[in-house]
Amino acid sequence: MSIFRLILRNLEGAAFRNWAIFLVAALMSGFAIAATVLIGGARSSIRLARERLGADIAVIPRGTETRLEDAFLMGATVKMWMSDVILEKVSQVPGVEAATSQRYLATLKGVLCCAVPDMLLIAFDPKTDFTIQPWLESHHRGSLEIGQAVGGSFVFEPAGSDNILVYGYPVDLVANLEPTGTGIDATLFFTYETADEIARTSVTQAVELLEIPPRSISSVLVRVEAQQDPEKVAEDIRRAVPGVDVVVSANLFQTHRSRMNGLLNTVSLLLAIAWLLAIGLIALVFSMVITSRKREIGVMRALGAGRPTILTTLLSEGLLLALFGGMAGIGLSLLLIYFFQESLIAWMGVPFLFPQTSALILLILEGLAVALATVTPAIFIPTVKITFMDPVLAMR
Repeated sequence: MSIFRLILRNLEGAAFRNWAIFLVAALMSGFAIAATVLIGGARSSIRLARERLGADIAVIPRGTETRLEDAFLMGATVKMWMSDVILEKVSQVPGVEAATSQRYLATLKGVLCCAVPDMLLIAFDPKTDFTIQPWLESHHRGSLEIGQAVGGSFVFEPAGSDNILVYGYPVDLVANLEPTGTGIDATLFFTYETADEIARTSVTQAVELLEIPPRSISSVLVRVEAQQDPEKVAEDIRRAVPGVDVVVSANLFQTHRSRMNGLLNTVSLLLAIAWLLAIGLIALVFSMVITSRKREIGVMRALGAGRPTILTTLLSEGLLLALFGGMAGIGLSLLLIYFFQESLIAWMGVPFLFPQTSALILLILEGLAVALATVTPAIFIPTVKITFMDPVLAMR
């Protein structure tokens, strides 16, 4: 009988041991990969949201920083207005290389042109913009015309239609952006001219009016000159423009990042405790199984099986169970995360980006490594101990 056939025969005859190791490996690998996907994906989403902002500094109405973060991360409804005179004042501050404004118009509820229930509308000024235009260069040739828009990865034209109705106004979707796992994925971007046209026609074509206060903007995004300190320029803007909040992009989403760090610390502690308990449980179960198989092992030694053969056989049994359990736990965790993604985002209060294929393969390998690292030390000591036992004593 080959060693592989011997291993399979041994696995067939120890159901309790098999299920114990299988379930522990599945739980540990599933827990580890779920924590990695959720927390790592959330951090990636926050990083991409900050990068997509495309500015060193954001100037917003006082007391609206949290609303700005919620709009970009979660696509939440946001109403924040300030005078467009602030754009001119900010542009005159020393150290400011470029400044542009944006309007956060509304969040459409229950739309048919988005893979999620709500869609955020953002208007920008193409004459001064340096944040959205770079996205368009790789997705759409030329600038956006009146009636055209670019959408996040979740935005699409409804089946059977060539446009998207925004307050009754037909908007042509000309491009989509790469996914970020944030509210940007469910955002429709168009120019100020298109926004004004939508607001004008909404009086007669929409059930609800799109109201844009005259000469108002929602934010001013600032690009700082090279070699200038964004913190110093931000402080100069605070002194020059009273009544606003000035946020350096590096400090954006601090609340969400703190929440992620707290969650990471908690999960890491729980994972460490669970790992130690799992090792102890598997060691106990495997020791019981080894004790009940002393006579069998003694006979194998008496018939000429060496210590390496015994050690290889017993270790292979445990590692095979760990491998199968790890694959089952990883597969189940990824399926649950994929199908319950919206519920998990609502629970965490932070979006997360599901990993791409290459990253997902690495995560799967890491999950299997966790399963093997849990089982290997637990079965190694009792296995080595029994191989050094005298065959005569083992058979007694």
